[in-house]
Amino acid sequence: MNLKSAGKTHVGLVRENNEDSFHIDEDKGIFIVSDGIGGEVAGEVASSSAVSKIVSYLDNNSEFIDNCRTGSVKDEEIFRFFAKAVRHTSNEIYKLSNQSMKYVNMGATLTMAVDMGSRILICHVGDSRAYLLNESGVHQLTEDHTLFTEMQKKGLIKGEQDIQSYMHRTLTRSLGTANSIEVDCLMIPMVDDDKLILCTDGISNYLADEDELSDLVDGNNLEGNVDALIDFAISSKGEDNATAIVIKVGKGSENGEESLQENLIMEILMGCSIYEGLTYQELSAIRSFMEVVSLNKEEVLVQACEKYSGFFIVMDGGILSKDELLIRGDSIGLKALVKEHYCPEDKVAVRNSHLLYLNRRKFDALSVKFPRIANKILLNIIRLM
Repeated sequence: MNLKSAGKTHVGLVRENNEDSFHIDEDKGIFIVSDGIGGEVAGEVASSSAVSKIVSYLDNNSEFIDNCRTGSVKDEEIFRFFAKAVRHTSNEIYKLSNQSMKYVNMGATLTMAVDMGSRILICHVGDSRAYLLNESGVHQLTEDHTLFTEMQKKGLIKGEQDIQSYMHRTLTRSLGTANSIEVDCLMIPMVDDDKLILCTDGISNYLADEDELSDLVDGNNLEGNVDALIDFAISSKGEDNATAIVIKVGKGSENGEESLQENLIMEILMGCSIYEGLTYQELSAIRSFMEVVSLNKEEVLVQACEKYSGFFIVMDGGILSKDELLIRGDSIGLKALVKEHYCPEDKVAVRNSHLLYLNRRKFDALSVKFPRIANKILLNIIRLM
């Protein structure tokens, strides 16, 4: 992609030192923000180490990353590699924390974006954030790994404001503080003029609503966008370090057709009734379990009375089912995700067509990895059946 960017960090109005770090490399398509935790200088060391260690790891594996950008590597393999890179970085920080008493218990957040050709990979640990701004609005792509978020997911949020504030500040995942960590990875499509924002909690904590970002990063002046984000944090008390990177897809990006197709896929998923109520982040996770199936005109998708275990959404073209013509956004095989299912009639392409396909095995794998997402889908299936 033709990615343009700008980044900036500010110590804020209260802190004496800046524990945030960031990294921009447009040529290699790597963008990182990190927020350090720990006493004295430990936070600074942790965040700068997080950035330098993972950049070094990725540099040493540049050939594999280049292969990923060709589309020849499956998403799950990409996720495994980058999760391994983050865990390696976490272990390096952990080793460093044992070398001196002043580094004890230090750690860091990490939110990273990597150009994958037609999409952007997001890797995330902690409570720094990534947001996508596109034609459909502002989308928070990452979930805060905090005690507050965990309690909120379980419906257990109670207590006074100061208690909730404490839960917001308590991280449940960070680099360097545990022997093993879980890393969130997802792929997102971006097309011309889309923007991606990476920021530490010194900015996101002051956002009453994520839609505020659309006003702060309006226009094409990326340096001005970053300044607006920093100024927003400072004018909102500036009690923490504030760091932001704004990334924009420029005109004439390579793999433009692939990017447009991925963007179309997300639009279709957002409009599909089986995925009603899911966030953009959750839909991005689902996308990695779906594949695109191509059919030529008059080719049969499903034979009458053939048992099949898959759910299809028409992307383009048309599929004839009995006397009904299924076009973009229409789905086939809803029941196949939850039980053995037979088709009473042929499904035949009336013209060259593309469909999104989620088979039963992939849905079962999604259910294991993302049980909350699977539960939402199952509730929608029950409602629709």
